[in-house]
Amino acid sequence: IDEKKELPELSNVDKWKKVVMRLAPFPSGPLHIGNARMVVLNDYYVKRYDGELILVFDDTIGSTEKIVEPEAFDLIPEGLDYLGVKYDKTIYKSDRLELFYKYAVDLIKKGEAYICDCDAGVWRNEHKIKGIPCACRSLTVATNLDLWEKMLDGTIEEKKAAVRLKTGMDNPDPAMRDHVILRISETEHPRVGSKYRVWPLLEYSWGIDDHELGISHIIRGKDLVKEGKIEQHIWSLYDWPHPEL
Repeated sequence: IDEKKELPELSNVDKWKKVVMRLAPFPSGPLHIGNARMVVLNDYYVKRYDGELILVFDDTIGSTEKIVEPEAFDLIPEGLDYLGVKYDKTIYKSDRLELFYKYAVDLIKKGEAYICDCDAGVWRNEHKIKGIPCACRSLTVATNLDLWEKMLDGTIEEKKAAVRLKTGMDNPDPAMRDHVILRISETEHPRVGSKYRVWPLLEYSWGIDDHELGISHIIRGKDLVKEGKIEQHIWSLYDWPHPEL
């Protein structure tokens, strides 16, 4: 007997006006077979629920190890077309830096984020592992805002400061302790050149954009559990609805 099998239902669909999902490839090259799993699953569920699919080029340069390849901006849509995936609109994270800056300033003013100029190795060994706050954590809002401007204008050099979110130095998971959310990178970007030198990390930018873009459901690998927790922390700070992970 032929039996049609379906993937499990998405959770809490009725809570949302519409199922809105996103494809978020980093433009380092063409889509490969590993990307296809993410693409096909999102496409399947959006079609199943008559929802909306957004292609978001996750083209931030918060990491020096990951290089944005200009050709990928064309190669990725070609791959989606090959797979028969239709998406409703295209977003570039590199167009949204001012939005991420606005929220960074707001988090600093709320006392939920701070500028940390500790050496990365020292912070990891003496603060992160031991759960002991560094002196930067108790800086005043005015001092933090001044340091933030110096990060933006080039006064502070690359790798000499970063913005940390107060996810908790007493968090039982060391990986979750006061996570970096923005850092300086002077690598030239293929779309926006050298216009920006402070770039968001993935989990921070998505903490903002999954709300701003109205995303209802997010499919991601278990290797990104930490990133999901940081997003949830940001959503809770603003009392935003939590997309289903």
